[in-house]
Amino acid sequence: MGVRDAVPLSPGLGSGFQTPMHLSSLFIYPIKACKGCEVPRAIVETTGFPYDRYWMIVTEAEGRFVTQRQDARLALIGTQLPQDACILGSKGHPDPKAALTLSGPGMPDVQVPLQPRSDPIWQSVRCHDWTGDAIDEGNEVAEWLSKFLQQRVRLVKYGGVPGSAGLDEDSHRRSSAKGWYTGGQSETAFSDAFPFLVTCQASLHDLNTHLDIPISMNRFRPNIVLDGEQPAWAEDEWGNCNICIRTQEGTAVDLEMCKPCSRCTVSVHALLNKRLCIARWIARVCNRAYLSKSICTLCIRQA
Repeated sequence: MGVRDAVPLSPGLGSGFQTPMHLSSLFIYPIKACKGCEVPRAIVETTGFPYDRYWMIVTEAEGRFVTQRQDARLALIGTQLPQDACILGSKGHPDPKAALTLSGPGMPDVQVPLQPRSDPIWQSVRCHDWTGDAIDEGNEVAEWLSKFLQQRVRLVKYGGVPGSAGLDEDSHRRSSAKGWYTGGQSETAFSDAFPFLVTCQASLHDLNTHLDIPISMNRFRPNIVLDGEQPAWAEDEWGNCNICIRTQEGTAVDLEMCKPCSRCTVSVHALLNKRLCIARWIARVCNRAYLSKSICTLCIRQA
């Protein structure tokens, strides 16, 4: 099924917004700081795409999150979910054998069941300035990770119930970075600040014209990649606006553009650690729908 013609964009936003766009790619990163995986279709939940940054590696002694900033070997850990996991959602999988699979150079694969544990073991953990409780995923995967990373670590899973009341009072749940969005509450799992990171393909193309060796978009770890006829860096002019993604099923998702995102030096290590802004916008999900790169169209409107 081909991409539909783009929904007309809102007037008054300037000539840079009068060109059609579509979803180019969708990505999910099950374990914070490890390899992600591209998916053709995913449901949108309160915390973003299902299982996106739902797991996190923490130090065994302190429960503090570990990223590539501290250990670059995390970039070698592959993750794989069942093909239908992003469609069924993160509340559980009907197949009791469904699992997240971890892989690494010189290591046998190890699996983490997707089914919620009947007797979860809660562990106090820290992710940036948030301290709360997460579910420990057991000794097998902890030993696997500890051996690969050559340090004592544990794997924990986000244990909150997204969408329910009392977000700020629940030690199992984590708010998005406050002060950047308009009203209501916004929840994320273990992403740095928000449920989604949005980038534009045209801006990457422009960046690569200045490099001796072109790089791919996965260096910037986006969730949603937009493409179309808009010029490079057009997103710089979006300002305070929303992106409305419409699907052929008749549903729509509003993404509130919260703030620009300068990617950390991990993403651009080969570029002499310069801080680039290819990943321009982080978004908060407002509605629930399925996103598919083959059936979605976009419009931009003022917030």
